[in-house]
Amino acid sequence: MIPGTGPRSCCLLLLLCLLPCPRVRAGRDSPGVSAASFLQDLLQRYGKSQTLSLKQLKALLNHLDVGVGRANVSQSPQQRLNLSRCFSSVELFAIHNLSEGSAVGHREFKEFCPTILQQLESRACASENLENEENEQTEEGRPSSAEVWGFGFLSVSMINVASLLGVLIVPCSAKAFFRRVLTFFIALSIGTLLSNALLQLIPEVR
Repeated sequence: MIPGTGPRSCCLLLLLCLLPCPRVRAGRDSPGVSAASFLQDLLQRYGKSQTLSLKQLKALLNHLDVGVGRANVSQSPQQRLNLSRCFSSVELFAIHNLSEGSAVGHREFKEFCPTILQQLESRACASENLENEENEQTEEGRPSSAEVWGFGFLSVSMINVASLLGVLIVPCSAKAFFRRVLTFFIALSIGTLLSNALLQLIPEVR
């Protein structure tokens, strides 16, 4: 028997043996997704061999509504330094020294990410997107040149043919009711011209 041990110490030792020991499960508490996984996922979905070409990077920017501004050469130097405006993709590539044959890898894309984040946070391209959508809608609703000329000739032809209807009144000039009909049409024409002058032409002059 171990000296200095009694019934109490034996009971404590027995309880410690009966308690379940904590097991460390590897891989379950530690995160399975690393910080580099997000970058690899973007490069795999939009690029090939963990790199992006400028065309693929532009597709990514268009998906995020970034780089949709219009490159204007006539801008002043102060306007070019304004970071609150919407840059075009060509301007963004030139800022990062990317040419047509450049391959955007991990390091280049990490340097490009703050530019994307700044453009998204400033919402500079939101108004540019609205203008582009409005222009597209107006272009879609605008008739073609063939339709414009066709309907123009049709309307002018109908007006000219309507003027020939006055020939049908000539045989009725010898009738008794001709003067009443003529008086009615003269009054109608005078009223039309007078109302057009009073209600439309004169207010526009003022």
